[in-house]
Amino acid sequence: MHECGLTFENAGARRDGADVQVQTAHSLVDEVIRSKLSILLAPAVHELLKQGKHEPVIADILGCKGVQAVEAALAKHVTGGSDAVNIINKYLKKIVVLKVNLADFKPSATAVEKDAVQQVADEFRAFLRKQFSEGKSDTVEVLQLE
Repeated sequence: MHECGLTFENAGARRDGADVQVQTAHSLVDEVIRSKLSILLAPAVHELLKQGKHEPVIADILGCKGVQAVEAALAKHVTGGSDAVNIINKYLKKIVVLKVNLADFKPSATAVEKDAVQQVADEFRAFLRKQFSEGKSDTVEVLQLE
C-alpha cells in the first residue's frame, strides 16, 4: 500500500503550498540576478561602458537608473537576437596603452623602390604585432605610436 499523504481533501492546500514555493523560488532567482546586474550601475563600470556608447545595448544600459531598468534593457537586446553579451564584455575589458617608438622599427631596406613597398609594409605589420603582449584576456591592448 502506497502512502504519500496526498488526499482529495488536502490536494488544494498542497497545491497552494507548492505555488508559494514556486513564487519564493522565482523571487530568489530574481534577487540573485538583480544583485549581479547591479554591477552595471557602478561608476567605474559606467566609465568603461561609455567607450561603447554608440552600441545600442550599451546606450540603453547607460540610460538606466536602476537594476530593474538594466534587466529590462538586457532582456530587450538578448531576446532581440543581438550579440549583447559580447558587446558588453568588449567594453568592460581593461584597456592598456602600449607606447611604441617608431624609431625602433628597423626595416630590412632603408631605400625602398615601388616594388618593395609591400615587403616594408609587411615588416612594419610584423613589428607592430610583436609589440602586443600575450596579455590577460580581461585587457585590451592599444598601441600608441610615438
